[in-house]
Amino acid sequence: MTRSVIFLLKVFVYLHCCVHESKAVSSSLGTKFYFLAPNELESPDKEIFVFLFTLSTREVGIDLTSPWFDGEPLNIHKVLYRLQVNSIEIPTAYTSTQQIGAQFSYKIAGTGKFGVIIFVVVEATSADSFTPLPVEGWGNKYAAWTKRFMPSVQIVTDQVNDVEIRLNLERFTFTHLGRNYATGDVMTVRLREGEAFTLSFCDIRTANNNLANLQGTLIDCTAPCGVVSGNCITGNIPSNCETNEPLMNTGPTGDIIAEMLMPIETFGKEFITLNIIGRITQGEVEVISSEPDTRITSTAPNGRQLEMQMEHRWSTRFIRWPGIRHFNSDKPVSAMYYMATACRTATGRTMEDGDPAMCNLIPIALFYDGYIWSTPSSKKVAPVNYVCLVVKTVDKEHLKFDDLDVPVTMLWMRVHGAPYETGNIHVSPGTHTVYGARPIKFGCYIYGLARYYSYMNPAGFITSKINVQCIPSFDKKEPGDLIDNDCDQSVDEEIEDGIDNDNDNRIDEDLANPPRTNGAWSAWTEWTCNVICHVYRDQRTRLCNNPAPANNGRDCEGNTVEYRDSDCGRNVICPTDCPVGRWDLNCTKSCEHCEDDCNKFLGNCTSCTPGFMFPERSCNEVCPPFTYGKNCEGNCMEKCEAECLDKVNGNCPLKDNPYLKLLWMLLLIPVIALFLFVLRRRQNSSSAPVGEAKPPAEPPAEVVHSRAPSSVPGSVAGGKAMSLVGDLETSV
Repeated sequence: MTRSVIFLLKVFVYLHCCVHESKAVSSSLGTKFYFLAPNELESPDKEIFVFLFTLSTREVGIDLTSPWFDGEPLNIHKVLYRLQVNSIEIPTAYTSTQQIGAQFSYKIAGTGKFGVIIFVVVEATSADSFTPLPVEGWGNKYAAWTKRFMPSVQIVTDQVNDVEIRLNLERFTFTHLGRNYATGDVMTVRLREGEAFTLSFCDIRTANNNLANLQGTLIDCTAPCGVVSGNCITGNIPSNCETNEPLMNTGPTGDIIAEMLMPIETFGKEFITLNIIGRITQGEVEVISSEPDTRITSTAPNGRQLEMQMEHRWSTRFIRWPGIRHFNSDKPVSAMYYMATACRTATGRTMEDGDPAMCNLIPIALFYDGYIWSTPSSKKVAPVNYVCLVVKTVDKEHLKFDDLDVPVTMLWMRVHGAPYETGNIHVSPGTHTVYGARPIKFGCYIYGLARYYSYMNPAGFITSKINVQCIPSFDKKEPGDLIDNDCDQSVDEEIEDGIDNDNDNRIDEDLANPPRTNGAWSAWTEWTCNVICHVYRDQRTRLCNNPAPANNGRDCEGNTVEYRDSDCGRNVICPTDCPVGRWDLNCTKSCEHCEDDCNKFLGNCTSCTPGFMFPERSCNEVCPPFTYGKNCEGNCMEKCEAECLDKVNGNCPLKDNPYLKLLWMLLLIPVIALFLFVLRRRQNSSSAPVGEAKPPAEPPAEVVHSRAPSSVPGSVAGGKAMSLVGDLETSV
């Protein structure tokens, strides 16, 4: 079995057998991008510009590097602010590219979500732009888009990746590394993280490069990868401005065209073609199928059904039905809009601005609810810039352009076969936004025209994988989660209003983001005295909360604080005039326990005196229980086996000791005895009359004990009692 058949079987299994959950990775805003410059003819005047923008209310840091560059790597840092234009010009030394083979890439990483537009200027008559997909939006499989004459395909990866390239060369052949390649052959390439591979036929010195075409070449990566394809020069025949017939008597004209491709996983079934202003000649749409027997249908203005059949997988057809068309496919397809070469008169005089450009036509299922972009330009070329919107007629009134209603100068045109309209308007250079005041989905394309070149690309889209087998995820739904929760090939189409908006007998099952809300100011507060040293004024404040900005809404413009001169605060002592150990207005607060004097406005210091803690809070807190000393690092339990008596030195309380108690008792006995002796002497001295000598003491009378008659009750007891009384009196 040949390698090509194996490759086709792998694709078939992927599309039909494998079960994948239909998950969106992101919108076209992201945090990491890789890109390559379209591989055009080498030109000393070549310029590459990177235009960056963000909706983030916080600044976003950006780093642009050049992985695998053979030399000193590129390293550029920028800071993005909301809705401000920021651009980087790639130094000339980093703009060269390979014809066939591995090469370096450009990597842009940011600290928040941002968007990128790449603008390549070969010379003043040849330029184009494209919108890189963030790494989160990459897929594994792609089908290349090129025109005949000097095609180019470039593949880049964010990790080690094995890539198979199944060539579709028509009658063209080429040789690389000693091997001949023709249609159906497979090139196998291994890429390292940040490395790219280029397959280009842009050397005008090679005679048969004008026959080359890589349209429909399949790229199959084992891990997600990004692909940029197009032509170094397109060989288009201009048409007659009056008859729209090709002018075969003039030679082909061309321009560089490029686009970063959408993976096969994002192929869709419903599209709307475009119209542009500023041109007599409109473009054309080409479709590439992913399945055999694909049927394309549309409705003519008179109601007649139009139909086109695509018999083979990966075949291409132009949709040449006139007017702005809504068309459907019964199987997933990819569509590309090609802007035509400027038309000429019969004598060959150019009658309009512009030249070829290519642009991904976005499936309606991947329309988003808001866009931000920056118009590309350079010193050499300054195109006239336009925007084209594709929106349902009933939703037009809800559009906001740069936070204002859509200008009345917007040129609207009805779409045949669907309730949609396209609107075109000229825009000034710079960064612009468009979004819905209520949840709506619409398409947005940007383009520009100059004398000899054009550019065109989507302003953004959802990168949901809608071309895979879908598993409903009603239990995981979140508003604006970029997931096709109900598997109807439409992402976030419901409004949270309790109504079945998409007529599928389910309510609020695939919710869109809430509407973008711009911030508005609250009322000012009353004036209050704003005391600042030796500055005497009042102040008042307001908040951006009426309402607060939400869902990428714009912040309020203006100041949150206003001041006016007044006499308030003239009698207030400034903190700088406070003595050591005091701080704050009028010196009302203490920091006396700081080792060094504290900050007079904040009260903090470097360290505290022993016994106190928290120098950042003025050292006014005593060490917690069972700690003491410097920084409260002393441990009372280790030192005293109890709480310390003080928090400075950690002195311990006296401990219980039985010998110590006995010693105290022995010392107290003579003290008590001496006290009683002195007390007795004082009592004796106080009982004698003053100035009278005491009589001599008489000998004690003899006590005769005799028994009282038993007949006298209590006689013995009474005698004893009297004898005791007599003894006491004698002793006294």
